[in-house]
Amino acid sequence: MKTFDKICILIREQLGLSDDFPITEKTTIQDIDADSLDVAEFFMTLEDTFDVEIPEDAEAKVHTMGDVAELIESLILS
Repeated sequence: MKTFDKICILIREQLGLSDDFPITEKTTIQDIDADSLDVAEFFMTLEDTFDVEIPEDAEAKVHTMGDVAELIESLILS
C-alpha cells in the first residue's frame, strides 16, 4: 500500500469520515475540517504508524495531504 493511501485511511478513521469522502494529494486540512487538536493527534498517529519522529515545525510546512505523504516518505528514507 502506498504511503498516501495509508494516510488517507488514517485521516478518515481519525475524523470519522466516510470511505468515499474524497481525499486527493491537493486536499487541505481546511477541506477536511480538521482543527489544531485533530492535526496534532493525526501527527502522533502518523509517528506511531510509520515509526518516525515528525519535527515540531512540520505542521507549519504541511498544507496538503500530498505534503503529508512527502514528509512521511522523506522521514522514512532518512
